[in-house]
Amino acid sequence: MNNTNNKRKNAVNVYRISSNKQFLSGNSLEDQKRACKAVNRRLEHAKVKEFELVETGAGEDRVEFQRVIDYCKNPKNKVDTVVIKCIDRFTRGGDVAYGILKNQLTKYGVNLIDSYGYIQPGQNTLSHLNIEYNWSQYSPSESAESMEANRAKQERRDILTRVIGAEILYTRQGYAVRQAPFGYVNKKVETQHGKRTIRVAHPIEAKWIRKMFSLRVEGKKDQKIVDTLNKDGFKTRIQNIRDKHTRVVISHRGGKPLTIKQMQRFVKKPIYAGYIVEKWTNHLPIKARFSGLVTVDLFNQANKGKVVIVEDDIEPKILKNQKPRQRFKYNPDYPFKDIRCPTCGQPLLASAPRNGSGKRRPYYHCSRGHPHWGVAKATFEKTIFDFIGDLDFSEDFIKLFKEVCIDVWNKKRTDALEESQNQGRRVIELEAEKQSIITTMTFLSSQEALKAFEGKLEEVGIELELVRRQRDTEAKKELDIEELVNYAGYLMERIDILLIDTDNSEQQRCLFELLFNKMPTYTDLANRTVELSQSFKLNQQPALSKVQMVTPRIIELRFLG
Repeated sequence: MNNTNNKRKNAVNVYRISSNKQFLSGNSLEDQKRACKAVNRRLEHAKVKEFELVETGAGEDRVEFQRVIDYCKNPKNKVDTVVIKCIDRFTRGGDVAYGILKNQLTKYGVNLIDSYGYIQPGQNTLSHLNIEYNWSQYSPSESAESMEANRAKQERRDILTRVIGAEILYTRQGYAVRQAPFGYVNKKVETQHGKRTIRVAHPIEAKWIRKMFSLRVEGKKDQKIVDTLNKDGFKTRIQNIRDKHTRVVISHRGGKPLTIKQMQRFVKKPIYAGYIVEKWTNHLPIKARFSGLVTVDLFNQANKGKVVIVEDDIEPKILKNQKPRQRFKYNPDYPFKDIRCPTCGQPLLASAPRNGSGKRRPYYHCSRGHPHWGVAKATFEKTIFDFIGDLDFSEDFIKLFKEVCIDVWNKKRTDALEESQNQGRRVIELEAEKQSIITTMTFLSSQEALKAFEGKLEEVGIELELVRRQRDTEAKKELDIEELVNYAGYLMERIDILLIDTDNSEQQRCLFELLFNKMPTYTDLANRTVELSQSFKLNQQPALSKVQMVTPRIIELRFLG
C-alpha cells in the first residue's frame, strides 16, 4: 500500500539542453524555465529545486536523470512534483525509457507534470473503497504520454539521420565536417557538390607541423625535435572553454609547449598528408578535397614504416608496422653500398670479419656468381673522397640556382609583406571591435547579456593576440638576400662540406646519389668515367695510381680469402 504524504509541496524543475539550435526552436534553457515556473506559480509550490541536464544521447538519459531521482527520494527534501516543459525535454528514449523514469518517480510518491498538460494526475481504481495499491494506480493520459514519448524518439532519430547522414556523405566525398586539427583552419567554399567545408593551412600552426615531419626525416630524435620546436616558439592552440548550458566562454586552454607524445601523435595522422581516416570512413583512407601540409612521401619517411600511406586512385590503403622496401639493409657505417660491383654491376655488400689476430677489418665486397671482389673500407672511401674533391657544380647550374633563389625570395618577400599588411589591417579591425564591445557593455544591466559580451570580448582578445603574433612574425622575415645567396654559393663551391664533413650518414648517402645520372661502379669512380648529372663537373683526370687501386693488393686478397 502506498502511503503518500500529501503535505509535501516542494517541486523539482528539470531542464534539458542538447544544442545551440534549441535557441531557435523554442526549447532554450530560458524557454524551459519560463514554462516550468508558470506551473510552479499555479500549483503554489513552496520550494523549487532546479536541475539543468545536458542531453548527450538517448542511451544516457537514465544516467543523467539519476541526479534528479537521488534528490527526490531523499525524505528531507520533501519533493512532491517534478515539473518539465514537455515530454521530449524529459527523455528522447521512447515510451519504454519514459515509463522507467516515470515509474521511478512514482515509486517515491513524486508526481510528474508537464507545462502542456499531456500528463494527467494518477487515479486510484479502488478509491471508492478508500484503499490504494501500486497496481490500482493508473494514468488516464498513459496512451497520450506513450505516443508523445515515441514521437520525441522518432524526432530525435530523424534529426540524427539527417545530420549524421550528411556528415557521413560529406566526409566520404573528401570534405571536412569537424573542427580543424592543429595546423589547419576550416574554410567554406563553393564546390560541385554545393557549399562545403575544406581545410587550408593555418597561418601559424602549419609551419610547426611541416617542421616536425622534416626534422623526423632528417633523422633527428623525437626529444631533439620537441626541444627545437619549443625553443623556436611552439605553442598549442588556444581553445575556448564554454559553459555547457549557456555556451558562454568561461575560460580557455592551450598555449603550452609541445610534448613528445603530442608530436608522435601529430606525425602519425594521415590528415597531414591529405587523407581523411575516421569513423565516418570506417577508418579507411579517403583522399581529401584539400591539400595536405606534407607530401605522402614525406609522411611515409617520417613514420618509418609505423604508418604507411599507399596511394591508389581506386582504393588507397593505410598500412602499419611495415618494413621499408629495400633491396638491402642500410648500415650507417657503410653509406656507399649503392656503388656498383665492377664485375656484376649490383650494389655492393659490406661487412667487418675478424682477421687472424681477432681484429675486425671492415671492407666493401661482392661475390654474386663471380670471383670474390673487395676493397678495404678505408681505401674504398678515400677513393670516393678524392673523387668528391675533384668535383664542382657546373657554372650554368650555379647561375641558374642564383636566379631561381632570387626569384623565389622576391616572391616570398612580397607575399610576406602583403600578409603582414593584411594582418595589420585585421589588428585594427579587432581593436575597433574590442573597443565597441567594451563601450556596449557600459550600457548593459542584464547579467546574462553581460556574460555573453564578456565571452565575446575574450574571444576577440584571443584572436587579437594571435593576429598580432602572426603580424610580427611576418615582419621579421626580411633577410639580406645577397648574404643568403653568397652563403649558398660558398657551400656550392665546397661540395666536400656537404658530402664529407657531415655526421648524418643517411644524408651523405642521399646527396651522393644525386651526383650521378647512373650509379657508378668502383672502377668508374677510380677512373673518373662516371655519368655525372648536368649540375656537376670534374676538374681533373685521375692519376694512374688511382686506377691501380681497383684491384685488391696481395695482402687484401689473403685477408679476403
